This record gives sequence, structure tokens and C-alpha cells, in this order.
Amino acid sequence: MHRPPEHVVAHGPIRHVPVMLDEVLSALDPRPGSRIVDGTFGAGGYSSAILARGANVVAIDRDPTALAAGRELVAAHGGRLVLVEGVFSRLDSLAHEAGLASADGVVLDIGVSSMQLDEAERGFSFRYEAPLDMRFDPSSDTPSAAELINLWDADELAAVADVLAAVGSRAAAGLATHLHYDHVLWHPGLGDAPRWATPWTVSRWRVQRDDLLAPLVGDLPEELLDLAGRLRPFPPATRHELHILAAGRGPATELPSPYSVPWGGREVIVHEHDAHARGHLALELPDVAVVIVGDMLSDIELPYPDPDEPDLVTYLVGLDRLSEVVRRARVLIPGHGAPTTAPMARLDADRRYLDAVLAGRDPRDSRIDNPDMAAVHERTLEQARSTPPLS
Repeated sequence: MHRPPEHVVAHGPIRHVPVMLDEVLSALDPRPGSRIVDGTFGAGGYSSAILARGANVVAIDRDPTALAAGRELVAAHGGRLVLVEGVFSRLDSLAHEAGLASADGVVLDIGVSSMQLDEAERGFSFRYEAPLDMRFDPSSDTPSAAELINLWDADELAAVADVLAAVGSRAAAGLATHLHYDHVLWHPGLGDAPRWATPWTVSRWRVQRDDLLAPLVGDLPEELLDLAGRLRPFPPATRHELHILAAGRGPATELPSPYSVPWGGREVIVHEHDAHARGHLALELPDVAVVIVGDMLSDIELPYPDPDEPDLVTYLVGLDRLSEVVRRARVLIPGHGAPTTAPMARLDADRRYLDAVLAGRDPRDSRIDNPDMAAVHERTLEQARSTPPLS
């Protein structure tokens, strides 16, 4: 963002000029000798401008990279800037430890910074193919986002709630993409938000709850086991739920039209299919062209057809159901692997793999080298041999 010359800060350029700099300076009215706390130092935009007015600043940030970049600013201001590593929720104690008994003003610019989004290795941005890290301090013992979504225990579930609280967010809703136990977990720290799933998922959970929770017994406390699977079906049950319960799985092509999540937030469109599991769903956020696809279209995992299916027909129908949604999207978020800004490349990779196994050719897909995919690949080959010719 470019500003008029009067906003150029003394002692060198800064990497980012805050959008509300004028308003913040007007509210704080920093003067020589004023004591200001910048609770979210970031790239130093606010601190630099406040220092230029002659005030003293204690600046806090949990990101050691941001603090390292601010050392030049410390040197340039002769002791009027003190940098402190920590979180703004401990602002009082951190400022006191830095020698500040009282303050004339506090500024907080809460959220992920543009610099963190610009650095691919931080894993905050959808623009880059990069590890899903998302930690403000990558050197800490805090699990990365990739570790959180692939390994669940009671502490890690609690950590999800802690992460949301740390960034000033809350869970507004829960959505289970399909029936597998690790997709229906919840934690008291996430609150009492409504939790939805497809009618098939909800109905089968009620019938198979004990069997589905069996892998978690002994690993999760009873409180969390009790919270698992407290789902409500999306209205209306467009697949004629009673017919499905009575007649078994039914034809793969018996899919409902897309429908919206029934809440007061942004529009979220549900696309139901049976590819990875019966009653699987994908979520489309049309206003930002984002699609969340659950256990589909991964860069690290092969297509994973439902083991209960005798062939690949159901998976191929589901993939076709997703194709138009993926074509519209600018960002695709899978359940496993990294988000991508090239959604069609993911779809094309899965189709190439499936075309090859159906034709009896070597897929030449690097995901086969993933040790966890060996059994999946062998089972897919068996399902491919049982798949009837497709018109």
C-alpha cells in the first residue's frame, strides 16, 4: 500500500504500512515522553510511526522472526523501543517485566500479518504449495497444523480450541465430511456450536456408534467420547433417508442436488457424493471461490475409494460430481496434504491415476511411494479389475 510522503517513517523503510495508521495515531496522540504498548509488533509499522513522534514503545510479538527484523529499529531509536517476545494476552505482565509500570496507550492489530502470508515456508497462505505449518513460532514445541489434523488425542483436540482463542476466533459451526470416527470428534473448549453432517452420515452414526468409537476407547476420556458424533442432518433429507436405511447402500448415482448450510453466516454450499465414503460431502464457499473437499484430491495420498465398494464406479461418479465445483474454485483444501491454488491440477492427477489403473497401465504416480498408500493402491487395482466398461 502506498501513502503520501508525510507518512514516510524516519530511520529507514518499513516492510508494511498499516491501513489504519492515521486513525491509530490520532487516537493515541503519541508525544515525546509518552509510553505506548504495541501488543502486535509485526513489521513495526505502528511502532515506527509512534517512535517518530518521540514516544517510547514496548512492542510485543510472539513471532521471533518479526522481533529479529525489528532489531535495526531498536538500534535506531536509542533505547526508546523495547522488543518483547510473547503473546498480547499477557500484555500487562510482559510490559511490567520490560520496566513499564503504566502506559499512555495500547495498540493491537490482531491477526496473521501480510509478511507471514508472503513467506511460503510459514504455511499460512493458500497461494503456495508448502508444508502446512501455521505456527507463529516455528521453533516452538507447538504441533504444526499438519500434525494437528493428522494426529488426534485429547491434548491435541484441546489445542485446536486454544489456537482459536489465541487468534480471537471461535467455532461457529462444525461439519463432519463423512462417517469415519476422526471426522466427528469435538472438544468442550470449542463451545456448543451446531454440528452438521449429511443425512446418511447421521443415520449410520446412530446405528453404528459403538463400533465406530471402538478405536478411540482407552485413548480419549469419556467426556470426549460422549461429545463425538453429536451431529444433526442437513435439512431436507434429500436422499429419502428411510428408503436408504431399509434398502442398504442404493445406487451410486442417487445423489441430491447441492444445498446450503442452514446458518446465518456466509453462504456455504454442500455437495454430497459417495466417492471416499457414503454420504461424503464437499463444502464450497462461492464468495471466495474456495472448496473444502475432505478426504479427496490430496497431493500426498492416492484416491481412496470406499473399501466396501466392489468396483470404482461410485468413486468415479463422485469425482465427476466434484469436477464442476473444483473448476470454479481458486483454492482447494484437502483433508490430507497441502491446500493449493491449482485445484484442477489435483483433479487431473487423480483422473490420470484412475485412468491408468482401469487400463492396466503403470500409473507412474509418486504418491504410490508413500508407505501408507501401498494397501490402498493394491485394493484400488482389485476394484479396477471388477469395474465394468464405462461408456
